[in-house]
Amino acid sequence: MSSKLPLTWIVLIGFMAALSIAALADLEPDESSFVFGSAHEHASILIKIHDDPYDLTQERFQLTSPYIHLENSNGHVIHRHSEYVRLSYFFYIINLGLTEDCFTFDDKREFCTNDDYSLKFYINGKQVDDIRNYLIFDGDLILVTFGDEGPEQIKRQLKELKDKGFPFQLREEISPYLNV
Repeated sequence: MSSKLPLTWIVLIGFMAALSIAALADLEPDESSFVFGSAHEHASILIKIHDDPYDLTQERFQLTSPYIHLENSNGHVIHRHSEYVRLSYFFYIINLGLTEDCFTFDDKREFCTNDDYSLKFYINGKQVDDIRNYLIFDGDLILVTFGDEGPEQIKRQLKELKDKGFPFQLREEISPYLNV
């Protein structure tokens, strides 16, 4: 009787280990490349779940990192202070889960795309598949919305985001070449 594992099992175990490591790496971002003060950008964000706004003004969401944060009980202006910090890190530090298909509250309630509802992302009014790797710039407008919204409801949500009194000029008004 041989005690050797078949090659298929070795490959499968290696593959599963690699997936586990990748999943853990995604959960704990590497801050070693972040340099405080290497950027100073601001974006406005609105998160809607079934057309209800998600309240980011709460203390637990404020000043959670020096690299990217919300501050002064303002729940819609993201401040980015490091050139390499993506939105995935922002959601990580405020303890909200985000994939291309699911939004997860800090209490672990999930809202995932299914036959009836979908998670959608908009950057500066344009729908995108995913925002996690996006690097915000001054004037960006970020909408995360989950539900069964039609085009008119999306248009209303985008207007609501723009009307929040965003204190910075929109990117497309600065230069048409910087659009997402």
